[in-house]
Amino acid sequence: MKRVLCLLLSTLFFGGSLRAQEVEVVVSEQINEPFSICFDEEGHLYGVEFTRGNRVFKVSRDGDLSFVAGVKSTTNPKSGDVGGVDGDDPVNAHFHGMHDLAMGSNGDLYLADTFNYRLRRITGATGELETVVGTGESGFSGDGGPGDEAKLSGVYSLSFNADESLLYLADLKNRRIRAFDPDEGTVRTVVGNGEKGRPTNGTRALDAPLPGPRAVALDGEENIYIVSREGHALRVVGRDGRLRTLVNESGKKGYGGDGGKDARKALMSGPKHACIDPEGNVLIADTENHAIRKFVPSEGRIYLVAGVPETKGSVIGGGPLETLLNRPHGVRVHDGWLYIADSSNDRVLRFRYGDNS
Repeated sequence: MKRVLCLLLSTLFFGGSLRAQEVEVVVSEQINEPFSICFDEEGHLYGVEFTRGNRVFKVSRDGDLSFVAGVKSTTNPKSGDVGGVDGDDPVNAHFHGMHDLAMGSNGDLYLADTFNYRLRRITGATGELETVVGTGESGFSGDGGPGDEAKLSGVYSLSFNADESLLYLADLKNRRIRAFDPDEGTVRTVVGNGEKGRPTNGTRALDAPLPGPRAVALDGEENIYIVSREGHALRVVGRDGRLRTLVNESGKKGYGGDGGKDARKALMSGPKHACIDPEGNVLIADTENHAIRKFVPSEGRIYLVAGVPETKGSVIGGGPLETLLNRPHGVRVHDGWLYIADSSNDRVLRFRYGDNS
């Protein structure tokens, strides 16, 4: 019954046959636990590996794989290769449990070096690696001052605003969203008061508790979308500076609500990442449900996009809803394709996405 329902939803959602969205493997061999991907201006793919790799990889438009930063982990995955040494040789640098990355239009690549408590940058013009936020010590401090003197407690997600004047960070264990100004080199909190608890709709962003802010994504209107890992929810800070829950107001862990009239009644399970598609919809890696879902703000509804909910595996079917995922952590739309960092399957997948699929 579940498979039949998935097939029906796919036909309704994509407006065509499943065969038009055949799933392709972008890269699988030689990479370990990819957690997120992004693209440069020329269309080359970049990704980060979690603790079984601790490297930054690149897949050229021609499909060639290379590693552009990081020494492959040789220690116990639980401890990783911890190191904060910067310099002009990123390939021999050590990272620890990277979760996300973001590419600026100028070629600067930002890395969420999560368990080193740093935001690091590889400057496009020089290839030099430097720490721009974080001292390497877990904590909370430094708002309004230089980023490299501030403390983080694990940066898990990154997202530029439209003009790239700010890079937003999900500082998960500090229960805050913070913003780094690349020109000024400063950092400040923009969402969250650092306290535990479920926020009340309409609360001012800086006054709201923020349970498990695992991911942040901004649309072209400067709406700040926040995925809560522990709260199993999607929230937004609108232009009015107020925080509201869009998906799963109950905060309960589970699966359900696809295509329903109100996504606030839907359930998710440990979502880990989000991105914005060209139409302003929010794509969510619903990690512990082994699924990718799509929230449509204009409708207030959520839809299934890929994966067989609550079922993990590695089989690639004829379409995205026939393909089994295993704890996907990253999702990204680029040039008419939807890319998935299928983390526990050690691969990156893609399929055609959008009106022309």
